[in-house]
Amino acid sequence: MKKIVNVLFLIIFVLILVSCGETKGKYKFINLSKEYDVKDSNVDLYFKEESTIPYISIERFIKMLDGVYYSEEFEFIKNFNDNSLTINFEVEHDDELYSETLVFDVDSNVVEISSLDFFGLYMHSTETDYGEGLIDLDPIYEDGSSITYNLNEYDFDILIIDKEFYLPLFLTNLIFNQDNYFDVFYNGDVIYGFDTNNLETKDLKTILKSELNEEDAPLEVRLATYNFYRFVTDYFYGLKEERNITDSNTFIDKEDFLSGDLNKRIFDAVKLFDDLHTSHNSKGIYKNNLKDFTFDDNSNRGPYINAFYRDLGFVQNDAVDYFGVRGGYIDIPDYEIINTDTAVIYLMGFDVDTPNEVEEILQKLDKTIIKNVIIDLTLNTGGNLGAVLRIFTLMTNKEIWYHIANKLDGSTASYGVVGEKTPYLDFNYIIKSSGITFSAANLMVSIGKELGFKIIGSKSSGGASPISYVVFPEGSIINISSLNVLSDREYNSIERGIFPDVTLNKLYNKLEIKKAIGKGD
Repeated sequence: MKKIVNVLFLIIFVLILVSCGETKGKYKFINLSKEYDVKDSNVDLYFKEESTIPYISIERFIKMLDGVYYSEEFEFIKNFNDNSLTINFEVEHDDELYSETLVFDVDSNVVEISSLDFFGLYMHSTETDYGEGLIDLDPIYEDGSSITYNLNEYDFDILIIDKEFYLPLFLTNLIFNQDNYFDVFYNGDVIYGFDTNNLETKDLKTILKSELNEEDAPLEVRLATYNFYRFVTDYFYGLKEERNITDSNTFIDKEDFLSGDLNKRIFDAVKLFDDLHTSHNSKGIYKNNLKDFTFDDNSNRGPYINAFYRDLGFVQNDAVDYFGVRGGYIDIPDYEIINTDTAVIYLMGFDVDTPNEVEEILQKLDKTIIKNVIIDLTLNTGGNLGAVLRIFTLMTNKEIWYHIANKLDGSTASYGVVGEKTPYLDFNYIIKSSGITFSAANLMVSIGKELGFKIIGSKSSGGASPISYVVFPEGSIINISSLNVLSDREYNSIERGIFPDVTLNKLYNKLEIKKAIGKGD
């Protein structure tokens, strides 16, 4: 009986608010993240008259995510003379004070950021330690320019309601969570917080389950999604230059985007980037059966992705010829000894455990016999950057540096590490790449070349930008190439891959490998 009364009360409450021309009510926030300790809470959302798009108080959003952010350290300055909200954040690190500012200007409808560094200052560390065993060196920075998000171009508004500054929830989430893998999402009933890079099917079924699953997205949601896509392309996509994207209006056709199945339109728009780091993860809440979360459609792929899959076929054929097949999969060992004195360690990807697995293999090798160790990345399409750095600390006692160029503000940064452990210096290390050596594996080839390790095989595939996740107004989730483009020491993008020092016609031919190792030594 109590439950029925509560439901009736809620309906009456909402009807009263709607009759006043706007809706403002409390919604449950539930944290599903395993990486951040954030308390569940109740949060006010605001809706314009006859609208389904939620707005949230910017200050309340930040306080809601205490545990992801150091929320109590933010300074909020409200100025109702010029209708602006200024947010300051400062932190002291190694006796140096870092301070950044973010301004929401209601009259101009713009967001001004002193530096994109603002978004990295206030983050808690994740529960998983991706940098275990690494000692950070002093980074080298070249500051970029300030950034202004002009919301007028996308029909987004900053509102003042009861002396609080409000922004659409999807936009607030995008702006403040652009430097982590945590996102907030409203499904029409509940607000969820979750780890975007670790979503399983059961998680998607939880966050996307909604009374709206059988409905079509209303026009205002379609328009907001289209404008949001443009906003993301203009301000958050790191490979605009490489992909020759100059105008989001012409890049994403409005008439086409607003017609038909919105889920499919978002999926098709992702294809336009022709970028392996930009892909579709899940449909949104509208017209979602909670079974098929994305689309099985490989048509209309761009030339870059087609080239990758062409090379994938070549490499897999080579691998099948050499290793054979067991249980429907290529029968690749963790490592093998070839040509008597050479160990080949096959790395299919990089996760937090990969460096430990590599170290276990190195410990097994008889250094009186084994002279060369090949780190084989021919079937490696990437993974965790921290794992790459940790593997290098097993291979060398040199400083290990990687470089980033931000394509929005023009900033550059170089980050260096050394290892805590004693490296295994008894071996001559070689790195082997192929046309599908991608992302973090491509970075390993680039760093290896700068460190002086010989690279053999074929040109790596590329993939310079670590991914960033995007949650759309209607709930679709995609990942894109982020603004921080991995580069060489001259800050040239490594998006197009790295050429080897010695090319192999057959990637696993022992005689070719023996000649490649000796060539030039």
